[in-house]
Amino acid sequence: MSRITIQDIALLAGVGKATVSRVLNGSGYVSETTRAKVEKVIRDHTYAPSAMARNLSKRASDTIGMIIPEAANPFFAEILKGVSGVVDGHNLTLLFCNTDNTMEKDVKSLHTMYRQHVRGLIYTPAVDYGSAEKLGAVREMLGKLRAPVVVLDRPLGDMDLDGVFSDNFSAAYAATQALINAGHARIGIVAGDLELSIGRERLNGFLEAMAARGLDVRTEDILKGRFDTSTSYRLTQQMLAAKSCPTAFFAANNLGAYGFLKAVFEKGLRIPEDMGFISFDRLGNLNDLGFRLSYADRDVIGMGVEAVRLLLAKIDDPDKKTEHMICPSKLTLLGSERAYVPANSA
Repeated sequence: MSRITIQDIALLAGVGKATVSRVLNGSGYVSETTRAKVEKVIRDHTYAPSAMARNLSKRASDTIGMIIPEAANPFFAEILKGVSGVVDGHNLTLLFCNTDNTMEKDVKSLHTMYRQHVRGLIYTPAVDYGSAEKLGAVREMLGKLRAPVVVLDRPLGDMDLDGVFSDNFSAAYAATQALINAGHARIGIVAGDLELSIGRERLNGFLEAMAARGLDVRTEDILKGRFDTSTSYRLTQQMLAAKSCPTAFFAANNLGAYGFLKAVFEKGLRIPEDMGFISFDRLGNLNDLGFRLSYADRDVIGMGVEAVRLLLAKIDDPDKKTEHMICPSKLTLLGSERAYVPANSA
């Protein structure tokens, strides 16, 4: 008997060739009912390539999925290094999707992982999914996935999943204390997205460090950004146009730090001569170019490695107890935190 073709599958399933192609490639929309019919025909007739038939038969593949919210963020590029190194070492394939921090793309990406029958998923949620209504669609898709999931960097509602996270509060607290110890009393923060728990944790660390030393924080000294460069750049421009501003700033993430520094440098100001500064995460490009910018450092590549380790362990033993890894940060002080004192001062 001759090998079955896409045309044969389409006829047997009662659909068009384009629909069969979308099922095979995992692209485009296909209803669950139609997809099930097509997949049954593929299984029953062992359509070549054989790998697809085997994957459909066992609902698994040699692919590990990864969903990230910010493909342009150097943090996730470093995470990817850690993940891909381990995945390659196990002869697995890595498939990743970028969601641009939007819930719609989050759900769409989960659909993609479902269609590709990934063996496991490393997942950084686009939003907090704090409400049951928001979490519902994601919970449903993760249930359909029928594969282990490890949450990375951002928690996912109240779901009991393996995860790798940072100690955001402690890092922000330590960075703020370093600015205070350097002689600053009025300190501002380039806050991140406060709709995300990691943004709130970093802001709270900053506020508690200030309160512990009896220092007030003015409302206008909290620049409420979105963990992106353009928003922090615009807010910093507005802050610098005011009559007075803080003598130092803590930037709660790398992209926000780039926007802040761009506005500061355009204004003709210098770090630390005119303003003290510490960022959350190393600013790779600037630090490599010789800018001695202090930062709260974390082992980002190591976070990716730990995420894959947890995932592979769960694949081997689905009943394994859930683990949460909390990665500490180390404060690296290179001088940008200091309060500038003119050479001829008393």
